[in-house]
Amino acid sequence: MALAGLPLMLLVGALARIPGSEGGKETPAHFLHQMKSECHFLNGTQRLQFLARWFYDQQEFVRFDSNLGKFVAVTSLGQPDADKWNRDKFTLQIAKADVDRFCRHNYGVYNYEAPKREERVIGRRAKPSVSISPTKMEPSSPNTILLCTATGFYPVEIEIQWPKNGRPEEEGVAFGEELQNGDWTYQRQVMLETQPQRGDVYTCKVGHASLEAPITVQWEPRSSSSARSKLWTGIMGAVIGVAFLAVGLFSYLKSKKAIPIQPPAAKPTVSISPTKMEPSSPNTILLCTATGFYPMEIEVQWLKNGQPEEEGVAFGEELQNGDWTYQLQVMLETQPQRGDVYTCKVGHASLEAPITVQWEPRSSSSARSKLWTGIMGAVIGVAFLAVGLFSYLKSKKATPIQPPAAEDSLSCLQPVRNGG
Repeated sequence: MALAGLPLMLLVGALARIPGSEGGKETPAHFLHQMKSECHFLNGTQRLQFLARWFYDQQEFVRFDSNLGKFVAVTSLGQPDADKWNRDKFTLQIAKADVDRFCRHNYGVYNYEAPKREERVIGRRAKPSVSISPTKMEPSSPNTILLCTATGFYPVEIEIQWPKNGRPEEEGVAFGEELQNGDWTYQRQVMLETQPQRGDVYTCKVGHASLEAPITVQWEPRSSSSARSKLWTGIMGAVIGVAFLAVGLFSYLKSKKAIPIQPPAAKPTVSISPTKMEPSSPNTILLCTATGFYPMEIEVQWLKNGQPEEEGVAFGEELQNGDWTYQLQVMLETQPQRGDVYTCKVGHASLEAPITVQWEPRSSSSARSKLWTGIMGAVIGVAFLAVGLFSYLKSKKATPIQPPAAEDSLSCLQPVRNGG
């Protein structure tokens, strides 16, 4: 598989201690200073790259690259640091030595063949679990949104395709970002907007380095409501019987079950990511992601210019992150106009007031070019009007009375010449 040739990476991060973060208080993201050390391996330790990266306010500003053998400024903020550290031979020598001291050493310590399972980081493989969940933007719409979710996989590189009747679909496909589950594994969602017909077979095909062959999960459009009603009529008898059994069993287990320890409430982190199904489409998909919250109950609402949006909204399922917390994604399909303000409003038991995150459409380059074209036309028109008006006024201007020549008083004045 092509994914097996990708380099492995060992990542170690260090966060700066910030005043006000003691006592369990949450540190604001815009005061975050972070340093990351990365080891990139290819074919074991035959080809090895060490990166030491510094971030401020979630933006990298300087790094050390072992392939270059020096510190490099990523932004202008990091240029003074890069110059200072490159002049310091001792600091530069330590950074170069980390290729062996840090990367090669840790490769041997954390190799997949280490005796303890918790120490197996490099070479670790975790197979993904794949599921398909269908939904609709509007009940009367012929379009269906198919959401393929792959979760629990490691490493992060993964390939997801949507074949329809055996042929890969390209139009109407939108890829989400890889999200961390909190237990060294990741998850990713790929969305397909389509109009399913009777007899169509949709397949979510997932390829990963942990798999000998890709995982395929199929979905077919359900039969009509009349067929479903007949099916439910046949099942209801069995369900009623099982329900009485379940009530008795539940009462018994509840009396025997110990009260679990509830973890503390966790506040959600909220972000908005825009995407398009097709580049030429006027519609934009806004995806609001709330993650890291506990308990599971949460309220997510889309507002447009302060007014709640109901049409074009689709709710995903609450997904577990693996660390007692959950995440939820709510999608809005809309046609944003200049000046519109979209807000994702999130309410949760851990919050004193709802969290609001705003998004505004950016003006495209084509719109700006049209604006400048209109301005230039107006400027040129005003210029021609001014020239014509000036010529008209000049022709109507009265001829002034000329005074007699004053040869004696002005004869000594000479015109100014260049170099004179």
